[in-house]
Amino acid sequence: MMKEDSCQVELGVKVQRLIKKLQKYDRDEHKEADAIDQASAKRKASCLLRRL
Repeated sequence: MMKEDSCQVELGVKVQRLIKKLQKYDRDEHKEADAIDQASAKRKASCLLRRL
């Protein structure tokens, strides 16, 4: 049980970091490569959230 809780906390931290990255991308003017990274990060975030 404890291991599962710590895993969820770790996932939560990773999701928070992804959200911060996405917000940074939204603020910055980004090149096409960054836009691709952003789309990839959004897919990863939604995938992680579905697993929770």
